[in-house]
Amino acid sequence: MITRNEAESIATEHVASMSDLCVKDGFSLALTSEATLEYDFGWVFFYNSTDPDQTPIAGNAPFIVERESGDLLTTGTADSIEHYIHNYRTTGDPHGRLGLAILITGYQDGARKIEATKSLRKHVGIGLADAKRIVDCCMDDATIEVTAKSDDDVAMLYDELKAALFNCERLPEKRANHAMNRSRGVVVFDNGKSIVATRLSRLFVDGFNSANTRRL
Repeated sequence: MITRNEAESIATEHVASMSDLCVKDGFSLALTSEATLEYDFGWVFFYNSTDPDQTPIAGNAPFIVERESGDLLTTGTADSIEHYIHNYRTTGDPHGRLGLAILITGYQDGARKIEATKSLRKHVGIGLADAKRIVDCCMDDATIEVTAKSDDDVAMLYDELKAALFNCERLPEKRANHAMNRSRGVVVFDNGKSIVATRLSRLFVDGFNSANTRRL
């Protein structure tokens, strides 16, 4: 974990490296320290030309320095800084977005299996038997990734699973299984490995009830 002073040193070094590239164009860059924003995850730094008479430069995207790691992540200028901070909070990437995958990690006391089963059938596009087996496996401590049919479906599935007292999280596009982005299905996590099925019935009927895939 780093301090603000250490983060500012990282930011200053970064801006200096960009400034060196701007010398040939007749200007230099510097941090706008008074504009720095502090958050629980770190700091957002801004910079601009050192010449007060110069028109503000284009493309001077603010950047994040993470408190935990000291890593530097560039945002953008096409949207507000709030937009990039929201992306960072939800995906870990200022330019990231949530994908169609949901990771179901467990359940709470009183979890409503029937409601969860109905939601999976509707929003993942699978049959009753497969939806029931997914719910049963979640109740048996499996961790399962499911991929919804659309952006609207994944939002509704997440809300409905939460309401049914299942623990779940939406996954960023970069973390979601690529095969699942192309075709609906589930990923069953088994001791660090994943068993991918785009046609659920065959996985569940042929092998998912075996001891080595049933539990983690």
